[in-house]
Amino acid sequence: MLQKIYPLLSAERRYFKLAKLELISFPRLYWQAFGEQKNIEIEIKKEDRVTNYQLKSIKLIEDYEKK
Repeated sequence: MLQKIYPLLSAERRYFKLAKLELISFPRLYWQAFGEQKNIEIEIKKEDRVTNYQLKSIKLIEDYEKK
């Protein structure tokens, strides 16, 4: 995933790219790299156990309209 996002970030080193990724907003860069996603699958590893989750995406504009 990061290999597709890295070209969107201007930086000389991987460490700086990761820092900019946190600063700029991962969701926006993810959308730029992969387009709109209705669901997002994530995998969390804790100790030796891996758990998979499927999360429904939230549209930014809809989120603001509800407030």
